[in-house]
Amino acid sequence: MHPRFGAALVAAALAFAAASPTVQPANASALVGPGEAEIVPAVDVFDVRLSKAGSGTGRITSDPPYLNCGDSCETSLESGEALTLIATPDPGSRFSKWTGFCAGQGAKCRFTLTKDVTTTATFTLIVKATAGPTEAPTDPPTEAPVETSTPAPTDAPTDAPTVAPTAAAATPAPTIEPGPTSTDSGTGPIVIVLALVLVGLLGGLGVVLARGRRTGPPAA
Repeated sequence: MHPRFGAALVAAALAFAAASPTVQPANASALVGPGEAEIVPAVDVFDVRLSKAGSGTGRITSDPPYLNCGDSCETSLESGEALTLIATPDPGSRFSKWTGFCAGQGAKCRFTLTKDVTTTATFTLIVKATAGPTEAPTDPPTEAPVETSTPAPTDAPTDAPTVAPTAAAATPAPTIEPGPTSTDSGTGPIVIVLALVLVGLLGGLGVVLARGRRTGPPAA
């Protein structure tokens, strides 16, 4: 073979080898010699971004302890990493909620990393009710005792005494009072005598009349 032709053939083989992709066997690491770089297969990496919100304060940490956030923090982890985010409120605050990726979970958010994660922990300030000024107790005003009069016992009504009807009093016959008498004249006895004589005459007249009625008229 001509020397020039052999040199051209070697150059063509080297150029073809340089243009062809390198294929590594499964045990490529075992074939790496001293001083040569080991070929590592590519692994997916995802970002984890954390932040805080709300009127309260607190911290966000993780288990494993990759993260310990103030207001916000960020890190990158390999796919398939099991991670727990922990929201811890400071004294005087309380954890309210997660928003974003961890929404709906409690203070501990557990997941396996398969994509980028962005989430926010909200902390709320605990407001304590302040008591108003305490007033010294005052004695209630003393009221003067009210005298109440006790009504006298009411006697049971008694039946009025029944008065028996009495016979009407007999009306006395009118009496003829003698006229005034005079001690210095003698007319008093005379009047009496005349009255007696008149009575006698009237009596005699009555007797005569009575007899006449009994005897009847004289015979013709």
